[in-house]
Amino acid sequence: MGTKYSSTSIVGYNSAPPADDGSTAASNQVKWSTIKTKLPDPLKTAIEAINSGLVTALDTTARLVTTTDSTVAGDHQRTLEVPSSVTTTFTISLGDAATMANGYIVRVRNSSTTNITIGRVTPGDTIDGIAGNQTLIPGSSATYAVNTAGNGYVTLVVAGNLNTLLVGTATDGGGSTPGVHRMTVDGAGVGAAAMLKSTADATITTINVWNPATTGDNIFAQFNTEGGAGLARGTVDYNRAGSAVRYNTTCDGRLKTKNGAPRYDPTWIGNVAACIYDVTWKETGYRVDTFVAQDLHQVEPDAVKKGDDAAALEYDADGKLLSNIWGVDPSKLIAKIVLEVYALRQEFNAYKAAHP
Repeated sequence: MGTKYSSTSIVGYNSAPPADDGSTAASNQVKWSTIKTKLPDPLKTAIEAINSGLVTALDTTARLVTTTDSTVAGDHQRTLEVPSSVTTTFTISLGDAATMANGYIVRVRNSSTTNITIGRVTPGDTIDGIAGNQTLIPGSSATYAVNTAGNGYVTLVVAGNLNTLLVGTATDGGGSTPGVHRMTVDGAGVGAAAMLKSTADATITTINVWNPATTGDNIFAQFNTEGGAGLARGTVDYNRAGSAVRYNTTCDGRLKTKNGAPRYDPTWIGNVAACIYDVTWKETGYRVDTFVAQDLHQVEPDAVKKGDDAAALEYDADGKLLSNIWGVDPSKLIAKIVLEVYALRQEFNAYKAAHP
């Protein structure tokens, strides 16, 4: 739309009118020249100014940008387009927020084959609260508006690849974990921060995590809790030496205090075994020997994700499961299973020594 529209005032309208008392003095004689300068001329000037202002304000013509540039007041409600012919990256800087003022909106479309940097003319200006730049990848666009404080911009709309969000400047909590990243999805007030859903085709991959590094152990995911910098609770990575994916629970010795030898309980293995049943899954009819979480919770609660205590599962009118389902993490049993195997080894060695 170009420059924001400003109100036009009529100047000189009915200025210094003659006395309206029926007198016949020369000042109130009806002459076109007198009326024209006091009524039609000021209205004509104001109407033309309004027309000109509206033409400018409603101009949505896109502006082509092929090299380093900055947004100006005349770009309000317009699109700056980087054409497909561009093959070299450059920066488009958002104009000084205080000068553009609250209400200023501008869009940037990257139709090129290379990344475009979205910068700031004023280094202290922010984008979404961060005094840093953004990267707009090919085929993406973003809409920016001056924030209410007039000291930066907020991103209103992002279209295309989500990588158009912050690159190398966004932080969550200001700490090193998860640290600098591209995108934060906040789930406050809803059931989940995000849901990824594929088609009904079972062959379609719902989540494809790709770390293209060719050296070192590739990290695919990291899990954190708490506020501030966050506490790392686990990772999923690729062990290059072992050519296998690892599912890691945080086990750093620096986070622990060693109290001594493990507390071996010879009755533990029997109690755990008593939680294994011959079961049939109601959904599929599949029969298998496996744990029942509610029973295992009585023996090894750390290995169980506790659900609700209702006797039966609950569903809504649309068939959506409402119950909080119980779960089991068998990996939490491994340390004690190792102790059990070690104890058996000790007994076996003692038996062999007594019966050569």
